[in-house]
Amino acid sequence: MDMVGIAKEIATKAHEGQKRWGGEPYITHPAAIAKLVEYLGWHEKTVALGWLHDVLEDTNITVADLTLAGIPNDVIESLVAITHKDDEFYLDYLLRVVKNPSAALVKTLDLCHNLSTSKTGYKHTREKWIMAQWILKKHGYLVPEELNTSEKLLAILESK
Repeated sequence: MDMVGIAKEIATKAHEGQKRWGGEPYITHPAAIAKLVEYLGWHEKTVALGWLHDVLEDTNITVADLTLAGIPNDVIESLVAITHKDDEFYLDYLLRVVKNPSAALVKTLDLCHNLSTSKTGYKHTREKWIMAQWILKKHGYLVPEELNTSEKLLAILESK
């Protein structure tokens, strides 16, 4: 199995039983990020990172598990960079993310997807995500033109 297939399998198993705020299976979120990365034509390592971007933060998967599964060290480094630690201030987290280009690119897509699919009742969370987008933008990580509205992003995700 190739690296993207391994990443997809790990994420699918790790997020099994988890739900998003709308009640859909959580794996739909990493799948969406991976699809957006592919759509933009980014490297397969970044596609794998899209699949894996929440596994260290939201599941019992460890760096050792990923290494054992054959995930390359540079993908794991980016995954560690995009993982928000429990005791870490969100601003410190974002300033750490921008130091890793792959992590920052995936985080940009993660925020776009979250903002496009979250409910308006999540005011505090949405404001935090908008601040995060601004910080990423200030560090040169712009939302790609073809994804700059929720309608465009969701249309890409609904296409084959």
